[in-house]
Amino acid sequence: MESKHSTAVSEAELSKSSKSLKATKAREHTDSLEYDPALADRLAALYDKHDGDLRAIFESIDESPRKALKYPPSNATEFGKKYAQGFYTYAEEK
Repeated sequence: MESKHSTAVSEAELSKSSKSLKATKAREHTDSLEYDPALADRLAALYDKHDGDLRAIFESIDESPRKALKYPPSNATEFGKKYAQGFYTYAEEK
């Protein structure tokens, strides 16, 4: 699909301009959401206690399992981390 106002760019121009680009150092990506690792560990233990039964886990903490059922974790560690980051909780209405 071409733009109505496209200008032709030659391969030579692209090659010349790309040589002026500078390399950057890669940064290690951290999690986008901060969380309490101790809380995540306790939640992982709860996951193990209920053998990964999301309905039983959320019933024990009196919360809706809807998000966890829609996006189920693959293991206890993932469950603990995602819950601690807020992936499985709902914002309260005011």
